[in-house]
Amino acid sequence: MSTTLIAIPGFSAYRAGSDGFIYTAKRRGNKRPSPNEPLWVPLARHKNKRQNRWQVTLFDDAGKQKTKRVATLIALAFHGRPVAGQEVCHKAGGPLNDRPENLSWGSHQENVKDAVARREMPHGSKHWRARLTEDSVIEIIRLCRNGTSQVAAGKRFGVSGATVGFIMSGKIWKHVTR
Repeated sequence: MSTTLIAIPGFSAYRAGSDGFIYTAKRRGNKRPSPNEPLWVPLARHKNKRQNRWQVTLFDDAGKQKTKRVATLIALAFHGRPVAGQEVCHKAGGPLNDRPENLSWGSHQENVKDAVARREMPHGSKHWRARLTEDSVIEIIRLCRNGTSQVAAGKRFGVSGATVGFIMSGKIWKHVTR
């Protein structure tokens, strides 16, 4: 299957590929490729480890160096410009699959909702700000049901009485069996 290359708005020296890669025209020695038949090669991409997304560094039409997410460039080329307030949403293929069929424009709220539904958002003890584990939450619930105050249970586990109240009401740690 051949890769379809489409120009990226604002980055005319580059092409977005239907395979999820960004392409640049290959130079032959000191000579630029002929405009009639440039030889397109994949641009080196790097992974932003904090955000788990592919990125490339390229030059815009004004000659300024930019680092952009590959998904944003692919979506610009294949799906057009977004409406104000929209961002790139990945479908079931996950955040590293930047093929056009896995991308769409949507609101931040839609994007988060989809990621939660696909269990791609860390929750519970896997969340980077979690102070409790699932076992701790189960123990907090047990203590409160047996008469320990929410403040006392919270102090025992290093959280506030309000946090324990949210656990008991099911507003947080919803996934823990009660």
